[in-house]
Amino acid sequence: MRICIFHNLKKGGALIYLAKIAEYLKKSHSVDIYSFQKNKSFHDFKNYYFYKIKKTKNLFHYLLLTLFELNQKSKKIAKKINNQKYDLIIVSNDFLTQSPHILKYLKNTKQSKIIFISHEPKREFYEKTTYDHMKIKRVLSRIIRLYIKIIDKYNCKKAQNIVTNSFYSKNVFQKIYKQKSYVIHPGLERINIKKTSIKINNHYYSLSDFSKTKGHHLSINIIKLFPKSELTIAGRKNNDFVYITKLIKNIKNIKLKINISSASKIKLLKKKTIFLCNQIKEPFGISNLEISNSNNYIIGLNIGGTAEIVDHGINGLLSQINNTQKVIKYIANKKTILFYKNKRLSWEYTSQKLLSLYHFLKNEPAY
Repeated sequence: MRICIFHNLKKGGALIYLAKIAEYLKKSHSVDIYSFQKNKSFHDFKNYYFYKIKKTKNLFHYLLLTLFELNQKSKKIAKKINNQKYDLIIVSNDFLTQSPHILKYLKNTKQSKIIFISHEPKREFYEKTTYDHMKIKRVLSRIIRLYIKIIDKYNCKKAQNIVTNSFYSKNVFQKIYKQKSYVIHPGLERINIKKTSIKINNHYYSLSDFSKTKGHHLSINIIKLFPKSELTIAGRKNNDFVYITKLIKNIKNIKLKINISSASKIKLLKKKTIFLCNQIKEPFGISNLEISNSNNYIIGLNIGGTAEIVDHGINGLLSQINNTQKVIKYIANKKTILFYKNKRLSWEYTSQKLLSLYHFLKNEPAY
């Protein structure tokens, strides 16, 4: 089978997802990559078609780029893809517009089926995702994004087969775009339960970017009430990092680890300990799945897609925002925690689910 993958992604979970499924698919199929980005993740693919676009210098240039250059070059790429007559065309979300322009120009035929992996709506388009929401720069950004949101919704309407990353995202997607979607959880495979346990040492960890949506402020406000406990937060530095550093000022039992390497992340995941996953309305949370996959225990919020990774009382605990303090108090009084691993990280399984969807769209039996 001939497969084509188009993306305009930078570093992050969506790019990791795409690279993992591409690696699996190329074992049995011919896979070509088309992109506006040069990514090391795809360096060993024989057919990597790179189309250069200008880097965004400011908000107004960002608007012009998305309206004109990105649109015209997407049309050019779509023409080439349509002429190649691929069996499966996988289109990923775009870091600039979310729903890419190329969806308007690709042809969904009996032979070629297009699957748009959108994962989730772009949160900064539709939610308050920063602590400095009312600063002038943020306000200007939202004004400009009004046009980008129109582009996003219009392009998305051209997609016939959409994949989101959770049932939570599916519902949000329906509300924003008025579009139906298929759910394929990234990397998640259910397995027969395996009993495991960890010793309680009152040292907690959090692993995700330093942003408002990741809920680190909630974890900080809870752990500071327990002086005998410790919290280490590891993640990528971004615009909300300054706010978080102010929150932990003069708090000795909370430490930050910034921009940790892949090796350090693996070492952290091997600790077999308790992770606080207080993400707010997290659509899915691949880091939560990585944590659970490494035999760690999760205390998370019963909001968003976290509940699709954490089964309450089985591989972790779920709580409401105002109830996590009681959960920590409950954990602190225990010496060990017995729990059951019931999910694992498997990109092979995700790839097979995508192929099964393709055969379903073609009215063919799944292999």
